[in-house]
Amino acid sequence: MSESMNPSQRKQNQSSITKYFTPQPSENTSQENPSPENETPQDLNPSDETVDSQSSEDIKNSKIKNKGTGAGGANTNVNGLPYEKITELKEDERYKNKKKINIDGKEIQIVTIDNKEFIKLKQGDLKKYMKKLGEYTEKEKQLNPDECYLDDISKTIHIIEKKFQQTSGSVDEKIQTAIFKKEFYEEQYPNYKIKYCYCLSDWFKQSKYKPEMRYLMKYGFKVFWGKDTLYQNNILDWIVNNL
Repeated sequence: MSESMNPSQRKQNQSSITKYFTPQPSENTSQENPSPENETPQDLNPSDETVDSQSSEDIKNSKIKNKGTGAGGANTNVNGLPYEKITELKEDERYKNKKKINIDGKEIQIVTIDNKEFIKLKQGDLKKYMKKLGEYTEKEKQLNPDECYLDDISKTIHIIEKKFQQTSGSVDEKIQTAIFKKEFYEEQYPNYKIKYCYCLSDWFKQSKYKPEMRYLMKYGFKVFWGKDTLYQNNILDWIVNNL
């Protein structure tokens, strides 16, 4: 964790986004991307045959046994990495890590996507950042995003909700709560526009999830597939182009 800079350093090169915080230099290190697998479509159309392209038998054969749980437990893949980490957006020609800011001892990454600046926040960092701005409304509980990108100019929060499953179980409800969660985020951050999407594992491509996919499509929630070779590019388009 970075130490706070001295007062003379704080006066230099503060942008409009970081006027409340102490800018910190960022290490411009790229994270290694997991090896892409077969490409899958950006959005799952209920009438699209890709839903049926993986039969139940194929999915059973591709299960990864992981500490006796299929989802959940550690939510990890065959390499032991959490799904949230595997699908985290990484540096490429469009996505660049820039400086860092310090909020109460916690480093927050500033990134650019197609040269447009965003604040990258995960889990409780969103609340921490917004409370510092006076933009958080206390509720009976709070929702924290797996990964989100905040545009302070347009006052938009782009939330990426990640759901991983690899064995049978009661998992349907995992992707049935989009409307509630989006509206609850709006209650927590009433002065900001909330955009909400899902990043899903291939388990949810089974035909039995077609009703959920129709529901998400009907209400304008985008679905992206973590194993899609175009996953990151599609998510970036969604963030910067308001798709």
